[in-house]
Order: sequence, then structure tokens, then C-alpha cells
Amino acid sequence: MVAGLTFRLFGPLEVADGSGHSLDLGTRKQRALVAMLALEPGRVVSLDRLIDELWAGEPPARATRTLQAYIAHLRRVLEPDRAPRTPPAVLLTREPGYQLAVPPGRIDLWRFTAWTDAGRAALARGAHAEAVETLDQALDLWRGDALGEFAGWEFARPVVTRLTEVRAGAREDRFDARLALGEAAALIPGLEALVEEEPYRERAWSLLVLALYRAGRQADALAALRRVRTRLSDDLGLRPGPELQELERSVFDQSPSLRPPSREAAPRSAGPSAEPSAGLSEEPPAEPPAELDGDGLVARSAQLALLERRLGEVRRGRGGVVLVTGEAGIGKTRLVRAAAELAAARGFRLAWGRCVDGTAPAFWPWRQIIREAGDESGLLSLDTLPAPQDPATALFTMYEQVLDVLTGDETPVTIVLDDLHWADVSSLRLLTFVADAAVRHRLLVLVTCRPEPGDHPSALRDTLAALARLAERVELGPFTADDVAAYLRARGVVEEPGLAEALLARTGGNPFYLGEVLRLRGSERTVPSGARDVIERRVARLPEETRALLHAAAVAGRDVGIDVLEAVTDTTPEQVMTAMESAIATGLMIEPPPSPLPAAGPAPGAPMPASAAKPGAPMPGTSVPATSMPATSAPATSVPATSMPGTSVPGTSVPGTSVPGTSVPGTSVPGTSVPGTSVPAMSMPGTSAPGASVVGGVGYRFVHALVQEALYAGLSRLERSRLHLRVGEALEPVLPEAESATLAHHFAQAAGLGGADRAVKHASRAARHATRQLAHTEAADLWTLALSVLPPGRDAERSRILTELGQAHRTVGRPEEARRDWEEAIRIARGIGDREALIPAVTAIGGPSLWNWRPYGVVDSEMIATIEDLLNGPLADADRAALLGALALELHYGPRSAAGEEHAAEAVELARKTGDVPLLARTLNNYLLAAFRPGRNAARRAAAEELANLSGLPVSGEVMARVFLMSCLLRDGDLPGWDRELARCETLLDAAPRPELESMVRVAQTARSTLDGRWDEAEELLAHDMRFGSTVWGSRFRYLVTTFTCRRAQGRVPEMLDELVSAAGEPDLAPLRPVAVLAAVEADRPAMARELIGLWGTEIPDDWVGDFLIPVWGLVAARLGTPDPRDLYHRLVPYADQFVVAGMGTACWGSTHLVLAELARSLEDDGAARAHVSAAHKAHKTHGFGYRASRRAEDP
Repeated sequence: MVAGLTFRLFGPLEVADGSGHSLDLGTRKQRALVAMLALEPGRVVSLDRLIDELWAGEPPARATRTLQAYIAHLRRVLEPDRAPRTPPAVLLTREPGYQLAVPPGRIDLWRFTAWTDAGRAALARGAHAEAVETLDQALDLWRGDALGEFAGWEFARPVVTRLTEVRAGAREDRFDARLALGEAAALIPGLEALVEEEPYRERAWSLLVLALYRAGRQADALAALRRVRTRLSDDLGLRPGPELQELERSVFDQSPSLRPPSREAAPRSAGPSAEPSAGLSEEPPAEPPAELDGDGLVARSAQLALLERRLGEVRRGRGGVVLVTGEAGIGKTRLVRAAAELAAARGFRLAWGRCVDGTAPAFWPWRQIIREAGDESGLLSLDTLPAPQDPATALFTMYEQVLDVLTGDETPVTIVLDDLHWADVSSLRLLTFVADAAVRHRLLVLVTCRPEPGDHPSALRDTLAALARLAERVELGPFTADDVAAYLRARGVVEEPGLAEALLARTGGNPFYLGEVLRLRGSERTVPSGARDVIERRVARLPEETRALLHAAAVAGRDVGIDVLEAVTDTTPEQVMTAMESAIATGLMIEPPPSPLPAAGPAPGAPMPASAAKPGAPMPGTSVPATSMPATSAPATSVPATSMPGTSVPGTSVPGTSVPGTSVPGTSVPGTSVPGTSVPAMSMPGTSAPGASVVGGVGYRFVHALVQEALYAGLSRLERSRLHLRVGEALEPVLPEAESATLAHHFAQAAGLGGADRAVKHASRAARHATRQLAHTEAADLWTLALSVLPPGRDAERSRILTELGQAHRTVGRPEEARRDWEEAIRIARGIGDREALIPAVTAIGGPSLWNWRPYGVVDSEMIATIEDLLNGPLADADRAALLGALALELHYGPRSAAGEEHAAEAVELARKTGDVPLLARTLNNYLLAAFRPGRNAARRAAAEELANLSGLPVSGEVMARVFLMSCLLRDGDLPGWDRELARCETLLDAAPRPELESMVRVAQTARSTLDGRWDEAEELLAHDMRFGSTVWGSRFRYLVTTFTCRRAQGRVPEMLDELVSAAGEPDLAPLRPVAVLAAVEADRPAMARELIGLWGTEIPDDWVGDFLIPVWGLVAARLGTPDPRDLYHRLVPYADQFVVAGMGTACWGSTHLVLAELARSLEDDGAARAHVSAAHKAHKTHGFGYRASRRAEDP
């Protein structure tokens, strides 16, 4: 009968015997029990998990007995002919639960996933007919929703979600295969139905477009593309993905790539067998191999099962991220190591990167990962990256290259990023990118993190916020009393009354602390009071020379090489190895397992000597084989093979396992081998920290970061400084420039003992290297470190470092900090009269920007005098051009703004003569800001067009130039030109999706939305700007002017009058004052308006806001009689045919003719008023502005 049983989990659960008769499985819980076991055929499902699922986490007191009754009943149903006392053959009892012993091919869900995989594979190799037949059979199995009758049960939800996605993909694959067979026209109705059913699946839309195109309906194909673009934008606020965009270009271009493939398909096989168990190339074993199940994980079976399920999903093409969190020592690394072992056994490529506390260069864990993943180009290492004009775009390109390394073939990949709380900022940002992409690849990213601020709290918070929507979270909690008791039993510890409770109270249920306590208790028979006390007391029993080496190692890092310890402690290699034996034997240190790749050294990315890549070969720089160390003679006694990492009682062993280099096998620490596997060969947890094994070959690793932290904390400040100095001196001759950050850290910690000069030297080298690697946040941190230890009296060097720090701060979007850095650099250089230091500090200020870097209205007379003094001396043309551009910006808010524009124009001419495109781009940008004055729109438009069309302009520069141009075009009423520029900006954003660039474009779009009367859209764009916009001056001005524009149209000006008046009273928001006066007028508060005029005056500045404030004052004058309406009328007439635009795109109030109409009416010139109204309405109607065209002249 066993051979004939079939299980149907699609629709209502049905189990049929060999004759096809359905079996009566009994109650709903009994049926749910069958379903849960059928989801994992051949695998043991734990009793605890079954009970928890069946009773939704609230089992009755007799749940175990009830479950056993269910099992007995089901055995009778499934094997009615089984003789008494004969062991069951279908539903088996296996520790720690039950197992359904049937081939997966007897279960429709398993056949479905196997056949969808086979169909996808056939499609990939071009066997289209085979793919259609296979997928048809798979989809025919779908007789109802998966686990339909258990839809509300917790165990069913993830399965239903996954299978629904698999089915959607299979339907698309079938359409894809039929398209390749030339059935385009016949498929269109089905594809139309599919996109209606699943409107956000871009692949379905792609297939519909392709079918329409191949059916000769190109116009309909383009219409479908417009439909999906609108649907995604309106419903989700998204743009189509890269594949749809590429398809759109191909349809426009009638690309040959859209033609059907050759009908000479791959040889067609017989398709999937009708026999249920056929076609499944893999079946889970009846029982997991011992090395995969007996890994010592206590109270973690559910979490490991989740990770195992995710591995299965990855094999089927659905990657993702799992974030494992919990306090130090809770078992995060041990859990992901167990998952990595499962992945290795299933043929995954593995790569492991461990973050290092405060000492590593940028991208350190990712260097380890991509090196282990097979990168041979040195990506992220040394100076492989060019110095680009546009760092952010180059960074995005580099991210894609990293993803290509990880997902370059069809082999599933698991990567581990361990100790994320210690990650550098660049590594955190790269993780966010990879995590977002993982779901589209056969890539599983396992991340471990403590719930603590980390080395970079703000960046870590941002990354964890991103992972919250991208990752599954596994939070490991402490052991319960029962878990502690199980832990003790697994280690063969004789349980004494109250021992488990005492250990739980002392350790808080932390597995690492628990193991350390057991180690100490094995010799002292007492329970210490805390974890640090545990470690300190264990260390105190070691020989003095071992303690000295351990303290030196704690300063060097989690990993340390023999030569480093030798140099720091003035010992010989033999003395180091002899003394460290006791540290290994007591479980404080381990020798890392052999790896086909160097732990740290040769420099990351450098080729490794062939001999060193072979197991057992000597590591570079030593004759000691990489897999052996002199063994201790500690006696070995046997305990069950279930030990947690590093927790065995000293002197015990697990038969058949060993920690390399000792005869104290059984201390199952991260990185040790599991019998029967080759896991160590992939450099499991803990690729060395920088410098760890660059010298010394064979090195040592602390069994856990907590041991290192406790030893380091036990040193006095003086002891730490001395050891940091000696570690730095030991590493200095051998570390490459790429690891200068490590040297900077050690020498900075010893600054007071003579390490300051070397700390400055290495921090500067490391900062420049980080800049070349596009790790600008790390560069800023390193320049800051250099400043903090720079000895007094070196002012010229301090000025230069501050200039570099300002550049780094500007690049990472911290302009205010950059300004402070440069001002301090200028102050120092000016004070010592160092012209060579002063020029780069001054010219750093005038780089490309949408806004003047000075707060509104600020004029720094001292800076102006400094620049003018520099200009009076000898200068290269490039320096003179940069200084003239900077001077132009400094003059903008003062009485010499016109002279500033002239200086900016001279700078542009000088830059043209040099032939330096980046310099020309910079000076044109300076000119655009300096010429942002009333009446200068034509000159600015010409400069913006020249800048936008410069060859070789980086993406950020081109977007900025086109946003400038859009504001000029809008003022001129050239809306077709504005639309063209917006389209170009969207194309650029698609190529380089960066929030700060998108924010620029959305600011420009806000004005168009207000012009069109789309107030809700304007406020949505405004909200985006407030979330992601620049931190320079302007965000609050934009918010208030845009909101006022919307409230005017909505008749709600009184709501924000007080807010406007209050804000306009602040000196840096002086441009708001005319707007606040107009708001008072429109809120029917003329007395307040006159009072504000008396307080603030009516002067119109000759700067970027003047173009907007002239019409604002015009409206006030027309309605209040002050300022002089006649004067305002004459000032506005030259702009009559332009639109009223605030700034770079804050708001647009339509044609200036409407303001002139009001002024003419107030001057009792009705003929002129009518003419202006007519001109305004004509302009608005021409562009289809129904809202504007219907407005009264009195209410523009």
C-alpha cells in the first residue's frame, strides 16, 4: 500500500490509496498533521513544532498524548493491512518527532515545484516544446489553492505565499515558451487576462508587449507599455524596471532581438513522466545526515528549519535575506554556520565575511566575500578603482560588479555577513544594495547583528531600517530552564538539584556564558557571578607568558599572527606556540581551519602562492603546515557529539572530531570541521581581521569576540597604549597601503606614547585610499582621526587635512560640516600666510551646486578680501578661474552681485582656454548661480544649455545642469522644452537611481504641478523633497512657498498666515517677507500687511529671489497701494511674456501678464488690464492650463 499512496495538498487535502480511493483521515487537526508532515517528506518534524502548530502556540496540558492518539489513528488509516507488532512503514517515530516516509514524488506540491523547475530549465536551454508540456502538467496539478483548507493556519501561510509565486512564474514561463514557438497572436487574450489579474508583475506585461509586437501590433505594444507605466506610477509611485525599459526601447527601435528565436529548438525530450515520482532528480534523505542534525544546537531547531526552508527556496530561484539578531554569545554565528553547512551539503557556493571592530579598511567583509566567491580582479581591493568624475555613479557601477561576482552563474550562493554591528559605512550601504537585489537571484544573504549601536550608529540604523522591509528576521532569545537542562544533558553533565536554575540565574540563559561557566566549574566546582568574571578567572589560571600573549592578541584583534605576537612580546615563534597551547586547550583560542584562500595575507585581492592554496601546505612566511600545530596531551573522554561552540568541559571529546592543532577534540567552535563535510575549505566564520596573518602564517583566533572584549577591557589605559604601539610597529613594515587604516588605529591609540606622527601619516594614506575606493564616509572618519592626533604647531598640515575633510563631507552630503571645515582651513592658512594651503581651501568651496553655499543674505567680507588678495598674485589659469567663480558666489548677496556675475563670466572664458572640461563645468555652474538675478534669464538659459551639453559630464552634473535649464525654460514658457528636459532627467535617473539627484528633479517638477493646478501632486513632491532633499539652505523656503501656493488656490491662506509671518521674521528667511505680506492681504488682514511693510520694508534684492519677488510685490501693490504700483508695473513689463517662477522650481504662478493686469487695473488703465488678461489667458490656453485659463485677473 505504501507504494500506492498519493497526497494531494492543492485544494482540499486528499490522500488516496493505490486504487485511487480517498482515505478518511479523521478530524481537522489530524488532517492538518498529515499536511504538515507531507510538506517535509522524509524529514523529521519535531514533536514540539507539531504541537505548537496544531494548537497555535497554546497547547492543552495533554497535547502530547492527544498527538500520539492522532498518530495511532493515522497509522491505521494509512496502513490498514499492517500486521500487529509490525513497525510502521509510512508514519515513523524518529527523534525528536515524526516522519512521513514517502517519496516526494507522491506529493502533488513536490511534483509541482519539481516540474516548474524542470520547465524553467527546459525554457532556459531552448527546449520550448518540452517546457510547455512540462509546465502544462505542473499547472494541471493546481486544482485549488495550496493547503486551501488550512489557509488560516500559521504553518500554511509561508507555503501558500511561496507556491502562489511559483505558480505565477510558471504561468509566465509557459507563455514565454509558447511565444518562442510562434504562437504570439493566440496568446494575447490570455496575457491580457493575466496582466489584469496580476497588474504589477512586470514580466507578464513584457510578455504581452512581446506578443503584440510579434503579432504585428506595434502600436498596441507601445500602448501596453504606457498602460503599465501609468499603472505602476499611479498605484505604487514606481517606474518600470530595467527589463521593461529596455523592451520599450527595443520596440521603438524595432530591434531584431524581438524576433522569435529560431525554430531549430533544442532536442525535445519526452517531457515529464506521468508517474508521480518520476522527474524528481532529488529527494530529501529519509533522515538528515548526522553531521547536519547533530550540530549541538539547543533550542534552535525552529530557526534552523526556517533557514533550511529558505535554502530550498533559493535553489528554486527565490533569494533573499535573513537577519539573525540577538545579544553577544547567544549563538547567532553558530546558527548561521549550521545553515552554511546545510548549504554546502546541497551544493551551494559559500562566502563568509566578518566585520571587524573599528580597525578594518572600507568594504572589509565584502572583500572577503567576493574573494571567496571567486573574484580574481581585486574588486574592492587596493587601487583597482579609477578616480571618477562622478563618485556616486561609479559607486553604483561598483555595486553592480559585486552583484555580478555573486550571481554570475546558476549555482545557488549563500553569503554570510557576520557581526554587522561592527561594519564600516561603505559595507553597510553595499549590503542594502545586495539585499534589495537578492530576491531576484539564487542568492541567500545571512546577516548576524547584535542589538547595539555599533561603530556607525546612524548608518547601521538606516541599513537595519532597509532590511526590515527586505529581510526575514530571526531573533534568538536566551535559554529557558528546560533549555539549560537539555544543554547539560547533551554534554553529559550530571544534573544536580537546582543546578540548571542556578546556571540560568547566573548566565541569563546565554549559551556562550553557559559554556564558559561549565568550563570553569569543571575545575573550580563553583558558579561565578558574571561572564567577565568567568573569563578573567579562567585566564588567571593560565601561565604568565600565556596571559601576556592573550592580552597582546586582544589588542591586535580577533585574529592574530604568530609573528605579531612574537614582535609584541619579545618571544620566539617556538615560545609563542608553546605558550598558546594552554589557551587553545582551555578553549579561549583556536587555530583557524585551512582555507584555499589566504586569511589576510598577501594583500586582499593579490595572487596567492600556489603552494599555500593546497591543504597542508605551509602558509607564506612559515614552515609550519597550515593544518597542524604541536598538540597538547590533554586526556580525551567521550561525550555526545552535540556540543555548542566552545562549551565542552575541558578535556572532553567527541569521537571522530577535532579542533585543528589540539588533542582536545569536541570543542565545537566556529570554523571547526564537521565530520564528513568539507566546510572548512570555504573559510567558514571569521576570515581574519586586517593584518591578522599577514605575518606569522599560522595564526590564532579568539573563540568568541566576548573573550577578546573581556581581555581588552581588563587592561589599563597605559597597558593598552603600549600594546597598540607595539602591534603597530610589528605590522607597519608588512601591511600594504590598503590596510593603512589598521595602522592608523593602533598608532592613534598610542598617540600619547609617540604614535601620533605615524597615526597622522597612516590615517592620511588610508583616507586617500578610501577616497579612491569611493568609501567617502570612511575617508571623512580617517581625516577626522588624523586631525585628532595631529601634534600642535603643524598648522599648514592641519589646513590641508581640513580641506580634504571638507571634500569628503561634501561628497557624502554633509555640506554644513564641509563649510565649517573649509572655513577653518582658510582661517588657519590665512593666519600663517601660507598661500599654497590657502588656494585649495578657498577653491574647494565653489564646487558644482544647485544653491549658493552661503546661507541667504550672508556676505563674508573677510573671505572676499582673501580671494581678491589671491587674485592679485601670480596664478595658473585654472586656479584663477576657480577663484573668480568662488568670488562670484561670495558677492552674490551683497551690493556687488552684478560684479560677481562679471567675475563668473571671466572664469568661464578662462576655463574654456584651458580645455579642462571639469573646470568649465564648474565655472558654468558658478555662473548660473551668480547670474541668478532679475532680468538675466536669457543669459542663464544659454549657460545652462552649454553646461548640459558638455561631453563627458558626470550624471550628477548633467542632472544639475538640466534642472537649471528647466527653471529657465519654465520662466520663458517653453513647456515643450521643459518636457524634453524632464524626460532626459528621468532617463539619467533610471541609469543612476540616486535619492539626491531625484530630489533635484522633483523640486523642478513641483513648479510644473502648481502651474497645472495639480495641488495634491505638488504637495507629494514637496514631501519627497523634505524627506530626501539637500541639507543646504532652501528646503524650508521651498516648503512654505509651495504650501502657500496650494493654499491660495484652495482658499485656505488664513490657515498658514501665522506660520509664514513667524518664519519670515527669521533673518535667513528674509525672501519670505513679501510672501507673508501677500498672505496677510489675501487673508483680508490689510492692517497686518501694512504693519509688516513698516517693519520689513519693500526692498527687492538683486539676487536669485528677485525674479519672484517683483511679481509678489506687484500683487501687494495692486491690492494695497503700496509699494508704488506704477513703479512695479514698469519693473514688470520687461517680464510680461514670462511665467512667475519661485527659485529653481518651488512654485509657478502662471503668466506675468496677470500681475500686470491687476497693476493696470489699480492704475485705472482698463485697456491695458484687458490686454494683459487676454495675453495671459492666451498663454494658458495654448498650453492647456484649464485652471489658469479660468482664473480672474484679480486672482492670478
